Amino acid sequence: MLKWSFLQIQKSRNGFPVDEVVDLTEILHKKNKDVRSAKSIHVSGRLVTQRDQVTVTLKVTGVITLPCARTLVDVPYPLDISISEIMVKDIAEFSGSDDVYEITDNQVDLMPIIEECVLVDIPMQVYAAESNKASKSGNGWIVVSQDDLNAQEQQSEDAEAPKGDSRLAALADYFKKDE
Repeated sequence: MLKWSFLQIQKSRNGFPVDEVVDLTEILHKKNKDVRSAKSIHVSGRLVTQRDQVTVTLKVTGVITLPCARTLVDVPYPLDISISEIMVKDIAEFSGSDDVYEITDNQVDLMPIIEECVLVDIPMQVYAAESNKASKSGNGWIVVSQDDLNAQEQQSEDAEAPKGDSRLAALADYFKKDE
């Protein structure tokens, strides 16, 4: 699954074509528990070799399913990611940027690249179209706006304001008499 030998890729003079459909559900769910489904993800592109490195140019498209932040119903989230990365045989010799992947055991494995790029593309929150129509109350709970909550707290504070100790009521007038 998206893994080839370095020699196999090197034999392709015009670049090695990539065109596969993969299921990333299990891989993505291990890193992000919100991913409910990532089936039928289409990966297409080209791998080009130069000496001991492979230039990876891919397009990842498909739909992943995430939970709605308000209602937890399934929300389809479209993926459309362009990837351009470099893989090298010996990462110690490469003095380029940190965005370099290593070719291990003469195998070019695209899954770590795809996994990282898809995980970075997943939003923190998604909302279902019907999330605005979500229930505003339920068994023992109700949704309140911040303004209503502040008003309720103010009323509660006013009601609980100390009225004074009745045993000390006579002292309240003491300072008025002295003046």
